[in-house]
Amino acid sequence: MGACVVLAPVIAAAWPAVSASVLGAATALGFAAAVPKTQEAVKEEKVGLEIEGAASVAGGLGRDERLSFAKDGVTLTFSRDARGGCAVDVRGAGRTRAELEALGREFAGRVVQQYAYNQVMQELSKRNFAVVSQEVGSDRTIHVQVRRFA
Repeated sequence: MGACVVLAPVIAAAWPAVSASVLGAATALGFAAAVPKTQEAVKEEKVGLEIEGAASVAGGLGRDERLSFAKDGVTLTFSRDARGGCAVDVRGAGRTRAELEALGREFAGRVVQQYAYNQVMQELSKRNFAVVSQEVGSDRTIHVQVRRFA
């Protein structure tokens, strides 16, 4: 017996669940927590992306709260904008706008996927399902096989 779950990226959450998902996505991409820096003389390219369809992903995140991560001169910042939507800002010197945008889109996709995965696993646990197996495909598709014990 099998089941297919399609997860739409429309998520409402408290900050602890979102921050865990953001941290997991950043770590998976090899980024480490970063301290926000002041304006520097170095010319950095900047790309801002909204996480489409996930306007309430950071429901518990305050309007001015941010999480920043850095790797190889690139800084990713996950934040909640003034309208309540989520945004990812990507900055980096010596990178093209296209490179930064691709990295930002990959990060945003992983945040949504990590959050959805965590929510599904919590719900399965609440409903007394046990995970029999799980695997991640080469395209990052997650397959989870569960069994419910009465």
